[in-house]
Amino acid sequence: AMAWDKRHQITFFKISVMSWNVYFELCFCVCQRLLNLSIKTILIPFSSHKFWLHFSRL
Repeated sequence: AMAWDKRHQITFFKISVMSWNVYFELCFCVCQRLLNLSIKTILIPFSSHKFWLHFSRL
């Protein structure tokens, strides 16, 4: 019974580690997408000529 319990715990641990890995990968992907999106939305106005003209007038 003890050996089975230990094996069961190890299996559960492996499953939980796997699901955490998947969870972290998903979070990482979402964060990367959001970061790319925010970088684009921040950089696009900065790269526009009108902005730079306005900025150089200040």
